Amino acid sequence: MRGVGLGMLMARLRNNGPMEKCSRCGLNYSAKEEYCPHCNGMSEVELDEFKEKIARQRDGHKSLGNIFYIAAIVLFALIVVIVR
Repeated sequence: MRGVGLGMLMARLRNNGPMEKCSRCGLNYSAKEEYCPHCNGMSEVELDEFKEKIARQRDGHKSLGNIFYIAAIVLFALIVVIVR
């Protein structure tokens, strides 16, 4: 479920326009722009480093999401135990 997070939703609402996916870096950008603002002007080496950075960030976000999911389950279980 890439690109479905709150940040992407806010970006779409803020831009108020259609988004395009960059064929080089894979990130979305406003269709109003002529070139991708994320990777335009990068060399192939810089682009590879940028893609690795994006992958690490996504992995970190995924881990954080799992932590919140587990915390929500624990909190729900505590509430159920307290209410009984």
